[in-house]
Formats: sequence, C-alpha cells, structure tokens
Amino acid sequence: KISPKLEIRADTILNKEPDLLQLEKIIKTYVASTNNSKAEDWLNDQSPFLKAIRYQHLNFSAEMGIGYYPRIRKGKRTRYIYNA
Repeated sequence: KISPKLEIRADTILNKEPDLLQLEKIIKTYVASTNNSKAEDWLNDQSPFLKAIRYQHLNFSAEMGIGYYPRIRKGKRTRYIYNA
C-alpha cells in the first residue's frame, strides 16, 4: 500500500501532466479488467500514445562508452531517436 504522503506528492506531480493522468486511468482500467495483469502486457505496445509517453517521460539516452554516460550537446542533454 502506498503511504498517503507519497500519494499526495505523486498526485501533485501528475496533475501537471495530463498525459500521465490519462495513462494512469488506462492502466487502472486494464488492471481492473483482468485477474492476470503483468508488466509484459505493455512491453510490445507500440501505440502512438504510449510511444509519446516513453519519449517525453521515460527515456534516458546515453552514448556507448564506459558507464554509458549521457549525451550532452551545447550544454543540454539530447537524445538519439530511433524505432527498434
């Protein structure tokens, strides 16, 4: 169970991100619809909505090298985008 303090903090962040609120609703609806929900159900989902969520919120690009350090160009973290 999530502590009330953590839930309030998460809600404060999520309220500024309508796409993450929509994703939360999608996930909760899916979980409620099945008794066998698992992370693997989402791994191969290539819908434009989930791709946008991954791009905007969940991706951390790195260059190949010792420790896979972040790619910095002109003082800003940048990404190399590709569809695998």
